[in-house]
Amino acid sequence: FWNGLSSAHHMLGEHEEELAVARGAREDWPSHLPTIVYEVRALAGLGDIEKLSDRIQESLTLRPERGWTPSGVIRTAYRELVVHGYSEEAREMLRRAYEWHDSRSPEDARSESGRFDLAQTLYLDGRLDEAEDLIRGLATEFPQDVDYVGYLGVIAARQGDIEGAERAAGEMRDFEQPYIRGRHTLWQAKISSLLGDEAAAVALLREALSQGRSYGPELHADLDFEPLWDFPPYQELIRPKG
Repeated sequence: FWNGLSSAHHMLGEHEEELAVARGAREDWPSHLPTIVYEVRALAGLGDIEKLSDRIQESLTLRPERGWTPSGVIRTAYRELVVHGYSEEAREMLRRAYEWHDSRSPEDARSESGRFDLAQTLYLDGRLDEAEDLIRGLATEFPQDVDYVGYLGVIAARQGDIEGAERAAGEMRDFEQPYIRGRHTLWQAKISSLLGDEAAAVALLREALSQGRSYGPELHADLDFEPLWDFPPYQELIRPKG
């Protein structure tokens, strides 16, 4: 409920209302990483860097839960700051993410989730070779995970490896997995976006949404779609409707 309501306000640009909803969620769940995410998104939209930084510091004291880690919260802050025009302030977020990664126990850092968490931070930071090394190891161990194949595809696209990017996209076209809800198609859209095929990227993104991918802040702040930000069909697709 809280996520849906705060996300709707975010997509409408109603960040004061979004912040009020996020704080209501935090009253119910004060030590809950996802509710900090709701507040972080609102504060990024408002450009309140000081309070956002306070929420990040608070997140570092909480344990990972429901797929969220403190570095995941920080990556959300980074993406939202970039998309709302605060790229310089966003850089500080990545420094804090690395500090958290460095604080983890060797056992946690070596785990599947620990390696993937770090790889995502490295990817956002543009450290593509390091991210690729981690993701390739994970993809070898867990070949049925579509996100690992997808990351290899977008890394290849960013490195100018068209053959590698298209190979990954081809693998995902043939991906068969129950309840995947368009994740494989979303990755194809990202690859097309980074390769400069705007029309294909929008068509694939529309297909992913029809297959069950969620529409919300995660989409509007997805930096793999940055090449489409000025493309009118993309702008129309993600414009709130109803």
